[in-house]
Amino acid sequence: MHNGYIHILNATSNRIDSVDIAETLDDITVTPDGETVYAAKRLGGSRIVAHNTRTGATTEFATGNWPALVFSETLIGTTWVYAVNMLESSVSFVRAGTNQIAKTLSLGTAEPRSDAIVSGALDTRSNVLYLTIPELRTMVVVNTAQQTVSRTMTIPRYVYDDTKDKAVGRIQLATAPDLNRVFLLFVSQKILLAYNTTTQQWDSVNLGTTMRYPQNVGNFESNLLVYDERGQRLFVGNQILNPMTLALQGQLQQGHRFLGYNSSGTLAYSLTSRGDTLTMIEHNPTTLQVQATRALYVAEDSFTPVFYLDLPRDAFFISSWNHPLLRHFDLRQTATLATSVQGPAQADIGLSIAPNPASELITVKVILPRNEHISLKLFNVLGQEIAQIFDELLSAGEYSRSFDISGLPVVSGMYALQLQTPYSTLNTIPLQVLR
Repeated sequence: MHNGYIHILNATSNRIDSVDIAETLDDITVTPDGETVYAAKRLGGSRIVAHNTRTGATTEFATGNWPALVFSETLIGTTWVYAVNMLESSVSFVRAGTNQIAKTLSLGTAEPRSDAIVSGALDTRSNVLYLTIPELRTMVVVNTAQQTVSRTMTIPRYVYDDTKDKAVGRIQLATAPDLNRVFLLFVSQKILLAYNTTTQQWDSVNLGTTMRYPQNVGNFESNLLVYDERGQRLFVGNQILNPMTLALQGQLQQGHRFLGYNSSGTLAYSLTSRGDTLTMIEHNPTTLQVQATRALYVAEDSFTPVFYLDLPRDAFFISSWNHPLLRHFDLRQTATLATSVQGPAQADIGLSIAPNPASELITVKVILPRNEHISLKLFNVLGQEIAQIFDELLSAGEYSRSFDISGLPVVSGMYALQLQTPYSTLNTIPLQVLR
């Protein structure tokens, strides 16, 4: 397995916060106030990791056996975290902040024993948590306000395949509270179901015969399904469907997986992987025409993305199921101030600056594990390039360059030093300038 560390770059203090989370990071959620990131890890001790984004404090606690999913919502002034304990077939209701378990609710089903990982979706408008257990062909509906199971049903048309469905995301869910619908995607069968929460009736469509099922989705196969309430569009990878008729409406250009919008509603985002580079696409929020692309980081050799878009704060958190390195991006910055920092077992490009904060001369240190053509640029918070420190082909090794920022047209504030290749952004760190 990989090194098993979360690394978070604090863009304010320029400090890297790390926590050992063992072999996997299965799911991520953020509390509605944006204060705490919660991550579920089944392996390495069945723990929940809580990282406070304000203080940098990180703690771990146990909820149950194999917590595979985490969700969060605020009810009547109390913020809750729901941990789905797969091998116990239960949900733990945890008070955020104190991380104390108020109740562990049995789902009333048999305990699954395969690696067909449970999936779920939380409807915060109706306070309902939908969970599917592929091995049992069962969907469980949990009333989170009452902390009770309100309904258990057999999933129609789904056939569990022991050779194909022992994986993450073989059944995917998305809720459409404005349409009173819940959507289920069966990846192996290429079937899409729509459950009407009012009539409790099911509609279905075979995506393999009625539309071109998403091709070349690469690392996003386990997380294709998303409902866009603002545009009333249902996305299956890059395919756009009418959420009422399930008919094909169009195709998302360049992106593999639709994410959502920025807090002002002026941009829509999607993700794609180009080779080993994870890239974010910026779209017109209405037409979905591509406006810009942004390389986020060079990914591991093989990765299954686990991510969360914190829309009110324009924050994006992403990790990988089998490579638990958490990255935190501020989407308001064209030059991202918080980006990838590799763990100690990973040989990657290193970048550091001193002093920081600085007013005059800074020293930039770059560590290259391989020959690379790199450029180092300074950006302001608007993403405008202020200066280029160097742009050249360098051999593997350590390099130090001094650079005088006193003559630059900059004022006091936060800036970003960004290390790039001709194909991607490798590392970005914040620089506080004092005048």
